[in-house]
Amino acid sequence: MSSLLRPVSRDTLTNQATETIKRFILEENMEPGTKLPSERELSEMLAVSRNILREALSALSAEGII
Repeated sequence: MSSLLRPVSRDTLTNQATETIKRFILEENMEPGTKLPSERELSEMLAVSRNILREALSALSAEGII
């Protein structure tokens, strides 16, 4: 088997962004009602598209985290 073909990560960009934002909220000890950085800022910080970020924020909202 070629060394170029390795198993791909099972973690999607959306899941990675979701987990990163969760860690940010916990490590910053953000109180309920505290605003996150803007969508544009978060997408730049995480180096993901705004669509990926929106999916991550939607997942966090569904979990009741934001």
